[in-house]
Amino acid sequence: MPSLELVLLSALLLAGGGAEATQEHILFSVIQISSFANQSWAQHRGSGWLGDMQSHGWDSEPGTIIFLHTWSKGNFSDEELIDLELLFRVYFIGFTRETQEYAGQLHFGYPIEVQVRAGCELHPNDTTESFLQAAYDGSHFLSFQDMSWVPAPEGDSRAQSVCDLLNQYEGIRETAHRLLTHTCPRFALGLFDAAKADYKRQVKPEAWLSTGPHPGPGRLLLVCQVSGFHPKPVWVMWMRGEQEQRGTQRGDVLPHADGTWYLRVTLDVAAEEEAGLSCRVRHSSLGNQDIVLHWAPIKTSRELPHRACPRGPGAQDHRVVVLFFPPSISFFSCFCFTVACSHERVQFCDCVECLPCLLHLFMVLLFGGLFWFHPARSSLTRRWEALQLCYKRTSLLRSVR
Repeated sequence: MPSLELVLLSALLLAGGGAEATQEHILFSVIQISSFANQSWAQHRGSGWLGDMQSHGWDSEPGTIIFLHTWSKGNFSDEELIDLELLFRVYFIGFTRETQEYAGQLHFGYPIEVQVRAGCELHPNDTTESFLQAAYDGSHFLSFQDMSWVPAPEGDSRAQSVCDLLNQYEGIRETAHRLLTHTCPRFALGLFDAAKADYKRQVKPEAWLSTGPHPGPGRLLLVCQVSGFHPKPVWVMWMRGEQEQRGTQRGDVLPHADGTWYLRVTLDVAAEEEAGLSCRVRHSSLGNQDIVLHWAPIKTSRELPHRACPRGPGAQDHRVVVLFFPPSISFFSCFCFTVACSHERVQFCDCVECLPCLLHLFMVLLFGGLFWFHPARSSLTRRWEALQLCYKRTSLLRSVR
């Protein structure tokens, strides 16, 4: 099945102006993982998924649903969601009690691991399929079909015994059938419509370049970081002119708490081949205006400080230290130091060498991410001039909106 992002995109494209939108292939499922260490200890984890995107979680302590997105409630009312939440809470209590009561009788030895996946799939031809499958210790154990619990073909006698036990409870079978054939399709369709509306939200990415840990002698790891974009699909590639670099390594697209996304793309190159490279970013929010960040060859920290600022006529000793915290990176990210001079610029990012600057962390908080000092000149004007010079002449700390 295609990813949820592609399905949402196709739905938006097909919807047109006032035309009636074509129903898409929609899959909603809930996943339960229950662990029983012994007769008195149990833990339950639950999650809901619209396609390949997690939409819900389950907080087992208070027994409440976690809504992970603004659209996670779909078109259900608060009253309907409270009823579902209560139903799941009662289910987990009963599941724990029954498992612990019958584990010994049915010869299940602790620890016990149970996985359950249930949901529904809506097809473009207006047909709906529902499913409920359970696994024991990672192997298919039983399923729910046509109002009855059925053991898996590869299941043993214990699977048949559990099905015989469950089929005695007509109320449970009716509830499961209604949830799968009525509640699930209605919720999935409303969830998809709400997600589609959210998918229309366009947020432009920010992008910047940096270096990563040295991959080896004479080599550099170039890093292109893209953050704060929405929707999720994005294309990022290291380029030389118009030629894509095959060595480009793409990380996982990671979520921010505000619903936007972050991506890190790297390229391992020989130091003498870094000139002429650029990072290109394409995203729907940018239209046809790609972000292109050109890599400027830099000098290493081992050239500091005696070669950083040349002496002689016209030379100015502007020494600036910038602590830069991209919003998408963890708080203790690598600090980027820049020394700006009238004749040349030296910059390096090295987490190990930057550790002493943790002492200035409180200054970073006070000044919103930037703290600088200027040992050669003490006036505030000169500090500001040096900071401006550093910012203008640095290509590695660009942040494009």
